Amino acid sequence: MSNYSSEAHQKPLANETSVTSTTTSASGAATLAPQDDLSKATAKPPDFDDFKDFFTNKDNNIKRHMLVFWSGTGIDDPQTFAGRQDRFTLEMIVGTKWKQYQTDKAHGGYWKTWYDCVDGFWTPASDALSSVATGDVAVILSADADYLQQQEDPTHATCPTCWYNTEKPNLIHNLLKGSVAGIFKYHTPLPAKYIGKITSMGDKL
Repeated sequence: MSNYSSEAHQKPLANETSVTSTTTSASGAATLAPQDDLSKATAKPPDFDDFKDFFTNKDNNIKRHMLVFWSGTGIDDPQTFAGRQDRFTLEMIVGTKWKQYQTDKAHGGYWKTWYDCVDGFWTPASDALSSVATGDVAVILSADADYLQQQEDPTHATCPTCWYNTEKPNLIHNLLKGSVAGIFKYHTPLPAKYIGKITSMGDKL
């Protein structure tokens, strides 16, 4: 069970307008990501088990109770939002580890297309991280992405479908078993607007 107070479950995780830090930095608390020795590229892309082992390895000190998931917003707002609350997105945690597998050939990476990269790297990484999330979790969505995931619309780009098909089910599962204490939903633009708590796959907040 979580050691978070019941008060934390009744309100947003933080007053988004009251904090002034806007980025993560070497001097800030919200910095993470063990780095690869890039001269020693791994022989194959990591799979779900590789990611899960990385996220749960105590030596890596991954703060699985301080996570931010996101959809439909682009990377900048979620990372700024996370940094303001001393939290971490998947991208902040992974850092440059498995760097060659994080993008497509057009951008110097391993995968033929960006969609192959999403399917082969970011979706299993998201699956693994959300499956081991604990404590209070934040998700920051664009209003459009939130609307589409509520309609269970599979035709929108990969981010909303990854959230709805992969991350959200894992977080709901962990919520029901007690390892996740609460799932707090926010909307962009920044400063993020707190919408409410997600308690089921069919949330209509």
